[in-house]
Amino acid sequence: MSKYLQELKNKKVHIIIGDMFDVAVRDVMCQAYNLKMTAQEGYVWFLPQWLAPNWYDTDYYNAHHLENVMCSTTQMIDAINGHLSLAHAYFASDSELMQENITVRQWRQKYKSVCRARNVSESNYAGFTYDAVWTYALALNNLVKENQSLLADIHSSVSTQRFVEMLEATDFHGVSGRIKFRGASRVSDINVLQWLNNRTQVVGSFHPNFSVLHQELSGGRLELNLSTIVWLTADGRKPTDGKELPPRCLLEGLAILLDITCDLAFVAVNIIGFGLLGIVLIIAFLVVKRRYDKKVQQTQNYMMSLGIDLLAAQNMSSLDKWEISRDRVVINRKLGEGAFGMVYGGEALFEDKGWVAVAVKTLKVGSTMEEKLDFLSEAEVMKRFEHKNIVKLLGVCTKNEPVYTIMEFMLYGDLKTFLLARRHLVNERISEESEEISSKKLTMMAMDVARALSYLAELKYVHRDVASRNCLVNASRIVKLGDFGLTRPMYESDYYKFNRKGMLPVRWMAPESLELGVFSPSSDVWSYGVLLYEIITFGSFPFQGMSNSQVLEHVKNGNTLPIPAGVKPQLEGLIRSCWNFDHKRRPQVSEIVEFVANNPRLISPCLDVPLASVQMDDYAEQLEMGLPNITFRKCSVPMKFMSQTDAAACAYVREPLLLSTHSLSSTEFGKYMELNSEVEPGGMQPVSIL
Repeated sequence: MSKYLQELKNKKVHIIIGDMFDVAVRDVMCQAYNLKMTAQEGYVWFLPQWLAPNWYDTDYYNAHHLENVMCSTTQMIDAINGHLSLAHAYFASDSELMQENITVRQWRQKYKSVCRARNVSESNYAGFTYDAVWTYALALNNLVKENQSLLADIHSSVSTQRFVEMLEATDFHGVSGRIKFRGASRVSDINVLQWLNNRTQVVGSFHPNFSVLHQELSGGRLELNLSTIVWLTADGRKPTDGKELPPRCLLEGLAILLDITCDLAFVAVNIIGFGLLGIVLIIAFLVVKRRYDKKVQQTQNYMMSLGIDLLAAQNMSSLDKWEISRDRVVINRKLGEGAFGMVYGGEALFEDKGWVAVAVKTLKVGSTMEEKLDFLSEAEVMKRFEHKNIVKLLGVCTKNEPVYTIMEFMLYGDLKTFLLARRHLVNERISEESEEISSKKLTMMAMDVARALSYLAELKYVHRDVASRNCLVNASRIVKLGDFGLTRPMYESDYYKFNRKGMLPVRWMAPESLELGVFSPSSDVWSYGVLLYEIITFGSFPFQGMSNSQVLEHVKNGNTLPIPAGVKPQLEGLIRSCWNFDHKRRPQVSEIVEFVANNPRLISPCLDVPLASVQMDDYAEQLEMGLPNITFRKCSVPMKFMSQTDAAACAYVREPLLLSTHSLSSTEFGKYMELNSEVEPGGMQPVSIL
């Protein structure tokens, strides 16, 4: 203990609060005496008020309790002399009126007379006992007035619960002050006591302010009687808190020149400095904005020459193989709404396949330039994927508005709805190997998504939005990964809105993505862990009961979803590895595929979490995330970027190529790349939208 006190002394800490038992206080104060850290040396000690009356009598405790405190009782008295304590007030002020319409002074006089008549000593706790009886009596009286039948079975759970509620609602003025509970604690006045020469006296009090309307404390009033406080310093003055005096003014010359104080001199320098900095920033902003506007105008002019902004490219007759005639597409029903417009079901005629059931995603008429570019760039990327577990793009219609993207039809819709619709099968205790909910089927679903992510990782793409709502189930119950709203309404509350009209899926995002905007295959692995949680809980909503902003802080503070009880140890280990806060220590997607393949019955239903799936509007708040604007592009970061720092990986994400390079001449393609896809330092190339 001596070294800790010495450390406090070295740090010039002069106000010390000790919350210890008797044995510890004796040892600490003896050490303080030896280190000259008592009130005589300017130290202010706060010790507990509830210590035994003669707790400082070390001569007695060393002799009878085999303690070995190296200070005599006389030395201990010198050590603790002048210390302060805080304690609940035993009695209210004498003039305060009680519930019986008498003053506290009158009650205490009556109590003193009773004690004298019975030849017993007065107790400081008599007021507490008296008020406790009144508290129970008033609550019981209110209970009887409300419902006399509750007395017939006073020990029943209903009667007990109501009685507790009556106690919590009790509010009156008793002997010890106001009787009003705040949870399990009572709001009461606090006395400041000083122990001096073996005598304790009240030197101040704190009166808390309790808001009846909001049922909470809101500050209070501290009253100190400075004339009663005795300082034992050599000069009898109030000691300092040990804080060092401020250093000599660094701007003394300027302060003398302007005839102002040192603080005002610092303020003047800061104003001048920030003013100059503001001017520089404004000039820099204007320069950057001018260059940006010029580049945007050049890009827009070039896109207009290709017909992109009008989405009526009459001069673009030579689109690639994905362009199909609009009269070959028949729309017959509405499936839902995506981020860019409506999603319909229908059929499309292909020369090699005939009429095929399809899903048609449309871009709403009048969309902004940014939405049009995002819509087409999303289709551009989809053309590059050919995998059985990724939703396949079948064609596009871009010659007239509205623009269509045509994709394979997924009969059972999104995985989230698929699981929720079958959740009751688990509760009905149907055979574990039932086709819809068997461990083998659930594991195969997880395997399908893992294979899709592994394929994307091989192509050096990052999905950024791995969740059950973006996984679709076809007629063969094969799960395929997509990132658009095909056969379901868009879950807007699953996203985190920022200043560029777009959303971020906070509840599925990795910590590095939330803090820095860094997206990598490792961040997809984190999201895959949340997807596993959705599968084993049959569509339960992640972090239910928390708002998006609360989830953001919750994850950034090092927390994850609780893993449901009853999952297999192998699955729990996989999920925890996916949620490792060090992205370098998360498994590769290819390793996950191998692990799941070796455990074909890895996943089984765990329904020990609430059913809530859709977040209510009360929580669907939208906040801005303080990340660099450029990182908000809905993009895929090639894994080669991850060899740099996370910040650098984000900083070099650029706008994608919007049209297939097959539809551009080499000159046009080179011009577009020059305008939008400059090679960054270190040889980093632009990356694609996903």
